[in-house]
Amino acid sequence: MTRSTGRIEFQTDTYALAESIDIADHFTFLAAGAKAAITPDDDERVEMAIMLAKTILAARRGRA
Repeated sequence: MTRSTGRIEFQTDTYALAESIDIADHFTFLAAGAKAAITPDDDERVEMAIMLAKTILAARRGRA
């Protein structure tokens, strides 16, 4: 995860994970790397960022 100027950009191929848990509409699709990005400027967006982060971590643990 990269955080700059208030926006959180998740790593490569994370937009598909957001789609898989039906929260992609809260994120911006970044074509370079198929990344998910979000500006957590309210409680709902913070919750969406946390949900995606948990999903990413769970997916990575599953591959180990």
